[in-house]
This record gives sequence, structure tokens and C-alpha cells, in this order.
Amino acid sequence: MVVNKKLLFNYICGNVNDNIKKFLENDFDFMLEVFKYTLNLQFFDACSINLTADYKFIEELIIIFKDDLNFVDSLVNNYLQTFLDYDLSCYDIFALLVSLYGDNPEASLCKELLQEFYEKIKDIRDKTIKNTDENSLFVFIDYNFYQTPYLKKYCAQKTLEEIIKNNTISINKFKNQHNNNINQSLLNFINQKDPVLADYLTLNLDLLEPLKRKLKKSINF
Repeated sequence: MVVNKKLLFNYICGNVNDNIKKFLENDFDFMLEVFKYTLNLQFFDACSINLTADYKFIEELIIIFKDDLNFVDSLVNNYLQTFLDYDLSCYDIFALLVSLYGDNPEASLCKELLQEFYEKIKDIRDKTIKNTDENSLFVFIDYNFYQTPYLKKYCAQKTLEEIIKNNTISINKFKNQHNNNINQSLLNFINQKDPVLADYLTLNLDLLEPLKRKLKKSINF
């Protein structure tokens, strides 16, 4: 949605009446523009309860303020404290945090929680697929996690790792190929094992990078 710049400026300067102000502070796109334009954390207190309880809004703020770890930590903790048991939205946030701060020790708990979650999902997924003619393990994830894109991407990476672990790939197939050709060759290989995952990876080629780095280091793995 395109946000009216004049209205945005008037809101930031406090030049809107209370009724309009209340309406704007419940508007997802408008408040995101406020944060992007001002980078002012204090506007979070003005956001409606609906927005602060919206995990997609929280994720957008995490991305905007990713360099402010204290704020991100506070943001996530405030969101999570309303849950007795984590739901998919929580795990989507964990997956986003791991993608942003994977090398940071503070992300270790998120990694552990995601791994535990994936093991449970893997068990359900395997039992579900086992009773069908479907030859894709990722199809269960693709269907159930379409509203949680970061969690879906995490699960795609884990499913890819499973395929590679259970299949030997020789670097000889790829050593003379340019980057784009390597991508296509890997996608063709993955398509034989899990076509739904291959389709997903076509739109998320960055997930192939760890595999390509590994290929460059070893003839077989």
C-alpha cells in the first residue's frame, strides 16, 4: 500500500486529530512507514495492541532495527510472553532471528527450539507422506507453512540437508560449470528426489550456497 507522504509527515509532527491518530496507529503499512522514515523506537508505544500482537508486524520491525539487538530482544520477548505454548508464528520469528544472527551465540536457543520443532514436524511429515503416493517430503511443509515464510525456508534448508546426507554427489559433475549451470544441475538432481523442494529452491537459490561451497571443498561428500 502507498502511504500518503503528507499524512505521514503530519502524523510524525503530531499534526493529526485524535480520531485519525488512533486509526493510523492501527494501520500496518502506515506505521511501518513511520518506523522506516524516522527510525524512532518510541513510536512502538503508540502502536495499537493489534499491531504489537501481529507477528508479521514484529518481523518487519526486527528487519528494520536488526542492528539494535537490545530492541530486537525486547520486541521478541514482549511478543512471546503472551504464549504458554509456542505456535507457528513464534517459530517463524525464531527462524528469522537465526537467519539474521545465526553466528551470534544469542541465537543458539532459537536454533535449539527450531531443531526440536523440525524433528517433530519431520516425524509427522514422514508418517503423512508414507501413506500416500506423493514422492515429495517437502510438500507437507509447503502446504502447512505457507503463511510462515521464514520457518518454511528453514525447513527447506533442513530437508535439503537430509537429501544431501542420504545421497553422494561428486564434484566431477559440476567442476567445469559456471555458477548458473551449477544451480541448474543441482536443481535437476534435487528434483529427482523431491520435486516440490526443487521448485521452491528455484525461487530461493541462496539455499544452495552452502551445498555449492561444500562441493568446492571436497570431491565426494
